[in-house]
Amino acid sequence: MWPYLLVFLITFLCATVDLFKVKNKWIVGAFLMFTLISFAIFRDGLGGFDYEMYTSFYSCIVPIDDYWAGKYVPDYHYAHKTMEWGFTIFCTLVKTVDPTKGPVFMFAIVGIFSMVLLYKSIKLYTPFVFIAFLFYLYKAYFWHDFTLMRQCVSISLFVWAIQYIKSRQMWYYFVFVTFACLFHMSSIVLFPLYFFVHKRFSDVTVIAVVVLAVLLMLTNLMPKLAQLVAGAAGMADRLQVYMGGGKSVNPLNFLEIVVMLTFMMYCRPQLEQKESYFNIYLNLFVISAFIMLAFSSIDIFTRIKEFFVCAYMIQVSYLIGHIYSFKVRTVIFLTVALYCLLGYVRYLFVFDAGGLLPYKCVLW
Repeated sequence: MWPYLLVFLITFLCATVDLFKVKNKWIVGAFLMFTLISFAIFRDGLGGFDYEMYTSFYSCIVPIDDYWAGKYVPDYHYAHKTMEWGFTIFCTLVKTVDPTKGPVFMFAIVGIFSMVLLYKSIKLYTPFVFIAFLFYLYKAYFWHDFTLMRQCVSISLFVWAIQYIKSRQMWYYFVFVTFACLFHMSSIVLFPLYFFVHKRFSDVTVIAVVVLAVLLMLTNLMPKLAQLVAGAAGMADRLQVYMGGGKSVNPLNFLEIVVMLTFMMYCRPQLEQKESYFNIYLNLFVISAFIMLAFSSIDIFTRIKEFFVCAYMIQVSYLIGHIYSFKVRTVIFLTVALYCLLGYVRYLFVFDAGGLLPYKCVLW
């Protein structure tokens, strides 16, 4: 347990820097990235079923010359999963320069690329980047960086592309989302966001969307509708693979949505003036909330909502960082940090039935 607690402590100490005006924050950022990246890439067998899947997949990958010579089986399947060709080509390129020919090198390339790109992206959208990463450590770090390797790359590409929604550079946005699709096809749902996420919707509209999501959750309407459509299309059996067994929304997630949305609506007039990306991330937050609530019983949608974890990170950093009173800001920060610690520790015991414990490292 102590390695996990040490990582949280380092992230917490880095986040405290955002409470003050400190020069040379890049040093703190470099140290934080080194810690989070190293902890992820040097894990040994930690990450559930996906870790084994990617390890087996990479063992079948051949260098690029052999790939073009036809020595790789392009329809390779592992547990009925076919990897996107973009990820496959990426792995062949990595295997070409990999001196170890083992999975750790591939994990390192993926980890460095996705984490550094995510960090550089978050810096574009908030001046309180370390507070954002403290919340990320609790909300998504293990799931994204230990498990969702392909989607983790896609998520980083999407977060970087959000700047082009703001600047209304459609083709730049589409290019990055296309690359995201080459790593994880679920990214295809991101294309339409360009056309409405930048807009300012009224408070009534924002709240109405979330209330509608709650009603859909309580009536379990979306799973019923999905089953009806799938049945008519002769795909009822296939749909069952993606159903969540009737599971409901985690009460902590529901509480987070309610509390954060309440504060965002209350602080909206001030934050809109201070942060140009506020409404974009408010809209992304609402989309995430809608998916989480209305589609809670359909597992495939839980992967889609992962693209919008960035909205939680950014909004939490805004809500804390822009509190005028230093004393109040410190108290709220410590409260949120405690909440993150409890959620962080809980995840260690819950994920894969405690499969993350104890931490195992390939270096020893």
